[in-house]
Amino acid sequence: MLHYYIHAPLVFLIPAEQASIPGLEGSYPKMLPFLADNWRVIVDKNRNVTIVEVTLKKTGWSDGKPVTAKDVYLSKIMYGCYYASFMGYYEVVNDTTIRRYFNGTNIRFETLTSWMWSWDGVWASENYYTKEPLYSVCTKLYDLLKQRYEITQSGGTVPSDLTKTIADLQSQFRGNFTEIAKKEPSYIANGPFYPSKITESYIIWEKNPYFWASDQIKVARWIMYPSPETAVALEQVAAGKITWTTFASVSTDLIRFLNKTPGLLIYSMPNYRMVGILFNEQRYPMNMTCFRRAIAYLIDRDKIIASLPMYAKKPTLNIGLPDQFLYQWLTTDDLKLFTNYTYDPKKAEQELTSCGFMKDPKTKKWVYPNGTPISITILVQPDTMYTVPAEIIAASLNSFGISTQINIQPAAVWTTLVRTYSTSYNDTRDYDLTIWISSLMYATGSPYWTWSHILALGWGAGGAIAFPNWLNISHPWKTCTNDANISDLFSILYNNPGTGIEKCAVKAFAWIVNEYVPVYHIYEYGVWVVMNTNQLQGWPSADDPVWSVRLMDAGYYRALLLFLIYYNLH
Repeated sequence: MLHYYIHAPLVFLIPAEQASIPGLEGSYPKMLPFLADNWRVIVDKNRNVTIVEVTLKKTGWSDGKPVTAKDVYLSKIMYGCYYASFMGYYEVVNDTTIRRYFNGTNIRFETLTSWMWSWDGVWASENYYTKEPLYSVCTKLYDLLKQRYEITQSGGTVPSDLTKTIADLQSQFRGNFTEIAKKEPSYIANGPFYPSKITESYIIWEKNPYFWASDQIKVARWIMYPSPETAVALEQVAAGKITWTTFASVSTDLIRFLNKTPGLLIYSMPNYRMVGILFNEQRYPMNMTCFRRAIAYLIDRDKIIASLPMYAKKPTLNIGLPDQFLYQWLTTDDLKLFTNYTYDPKKAEQELTSCGFMKDPKTKKWVYPNGTPISITILVQPDTMYTVPAEIIAASLNSFGISTQINIQPAAVWTTLVRTYSTSYNDTRDYDLTIWISSLMYATGSPYWTWSHILALGWGAGGAIAFPNWLNISHPWKTCTNDANISDLFSILYNNPGTGIEKCAVKAFAWIVNEYVPVYHIYEYGVWVVMNTNQLQGWPSADDPVWSVRLMDAGYYRALLLFLIYYNLH
């Protein structure tokens, strides 16, 4: 939290709102100025490069030194030295202007701009880090990282002596980095607040007088305490002793009670991650679409959500997109093409019988076409967000006549059995059904990352499901995308940013997830945000797009900073 508050990014990404970018056609997730004042994209087709130019605001570190383009550059290359990764081509034009160069002229939004809203922010002040021997080590190392990058990009073989030199320099850099950082004034901030006092019990934050929006920030001083036990925090909230806090594991009934408390305002803040059923495509009958659809019809999501001691929201449709982003990509007519899997045992029965499954009239149990009773196991980790849905789903399936057991395993065992990030179809996934989180939108609001997590090997749930991406699936937008299979559709989606083809590909992927149900999303989870309105006023409405900043790491901490600046809270 200290890092997120102190080191501000150039911009904040507001994925739920669209805006234009100077130099590009179309609209993209909105970028809200923070340390940056403005930006533009220069597409140079003659040189086959794309340049993103950013001009900084007149803003300063809390020690009075200005935030410069060199600070931005240092933050990126020193991060690259620490991880031995080439972070790209940068040019410091002057004290307030920096450029980033990209090869090619058709670059995705998140590729062009991720360095601007990156979670690590601008953290390396040139007034301190350029004066240490560590800086000269990094400049040498970064030049070699650039050489290695260019060799690999051209398809060449990296010389062994270059690899060894890079390893030696990185070891030298990382070995001294912590000691150097200890000597530097690590707590100078370029954000709106700096920590004036840090103890084991609390942090006192003072307004940074050199921050560009200092005059409009009404809060001059605030105190951050470690999160107490939920019961204690609730008591302090009810008593008005806490100005602002968040809760994750609190029931909706308790939230309703708190909403009746005078002076409190409570909002839900989505996490843009869906908890859902994953089906092992390697195992029969989980590899049959009719069986997966039947399971979807047997899940009572309302009952599950009512039983969870935490924030949970039911998605409108099982397509992999949070509701807040539906209408950026889909029209109301599009949505009519999708199946809404409400709890419906009769439809589940129709799906099973369509594939030859039968219900034994004597035992009332569902059997395979050869007469063997169907028996499945739900594998879960010992966490409420998984075990509560598993218990309700198992009860529903057993009542319907599908014998279902629950197998609870520690996270390490679960990972071994499920192989979430596997990159091979041949790796054995040892489970029937499991319940896990699908990370949606990947911090950018881009649907490409949504379906990567569901349908691509090595991307979270996609590795566990192993949905066959060589399938040539017919869908309503085939004439627009003209894809050969799912892998081809991924390439089409990625390589056509801001075009009508991209929108067609988005709809096609949504339809595939909905029709074939490789994953069935049960609920979207997040946190409850509680404010004392006697101390904070002017809080934005619950549907304000700024809430989608939660897509970023530590989003609700940075959201608070946004609210303090752009909503004039006091």
